[in-house]
Amino acid sequence: MVSETLTCRILGLEDLDAVVELDRLSGGISRHGFIRKRLDNQMRHPDAFISMVATTDDALAGFVFCHMIEGEFGGTEKMAILDALGVDPNQQGHRVGHQMLDNLITEVRERGGRELRTQVGWNQRGVVDFFCSTGFSLAPRMVLECGPHAHVSMLQPADELEESQGLQEPAAEIDFSDSSGDDLDALSRDKIPVRSLQADDIDVVIRIDRKITGQDRGIFYRRKFSEVLEESGVRISLVAELDEQVVGFIMARVDYGEFGRTDTVAVIDNIAIAPSASGQHVGLALMDQLLSNLRTLRVQTARTEVDWNQFDLSRFLERCGFYPSPHLALSQRFD
Repeated sequence: MVSETLTCRILGLEDLDAVVELDRLSGGISRHGFIRKRLDNQMRHPDAFISMVATTDDALAGFVFCHMIEGEFGGTEKMAILDALGVDPNQQGHRVGHQMLDNLITEVRERGGRELRTQVGWNQRGVVDFFCSTGFSLAPRMVLECGPHAHVSMLQPADELEESQGLQEPAAEIDFSDSSGDDLDALSRDKIPVRSLQADDIDVVIRIDRKITGQDRGIFYRRKFSEVLEESGVRISLVAELDEQVVGFIMARVDYGEFGRTDTVAVIDNIAIAPSASGQHVGLALMDQLLSNLRTLRVQTARTEVDWNQFDLSRFLERCGFYPSPHLALSQRFD
């Protein structure tokens, strides 16, 4: 039976082994690398990550991992993403998860967060029931994903994209390069150099984003650069160039382990094209190169989220091989 002296506090290095073991008992595999990386990220960026443990009588009863965002998907509002939550099987049924979530929400609100988001598999009935009981509801967003064999298809003139918030793909992405239907070879003949993101690309990335959104989101991008260049074991973010000038970028990261997942997933946070490069299928070249790189890395899935009414963006992603994911986007607003 759970003790009345349940205490929630920030995860510390001394908790690592106990959290790894509890996670193994829950999911059946050891995710030491994932959990250690999360702890390291929190130590480097304490304002961006919230990892907490619940203890009772000095024994671990549960844990929760969360990170703050302010800029992913084109947003400007500060919010939090719930990545993982685990409870000792011997403590389940005693509202340990509810108390941890209450403490997490308090911490998020104190940091200025207005919303808590997460994703769950539609068939994870126990997890879905838990979130329903704690005030979460379906978010007005779609989770889209593609498998390892997806590739970019040519867009027709009717599929031109307007400037959109979220994943920012403002270009009229029409493929003028070839009419043979050999999409990948045609795209390779477009002569748009695509390379890995580098640290000195930060200023031009912020400048492109500012031209699209009208806002300076330098803080978000500097943290994102640190994440994808310094903290990630696999660098997959890319930039595209025309006339030796960066005209577009795609920010993505390889993720592993949320809610017991055992597959490797690439999460796409942003894709943005400079308005001056509109109509030159820069977005297609970036996405094609990213998917090609992921196949080489044996990453099984690429995943992203879009607002339900971003129809142009959804159509663009569909042409890139994306389809509705069997994951539900859930959220809880605090205002």
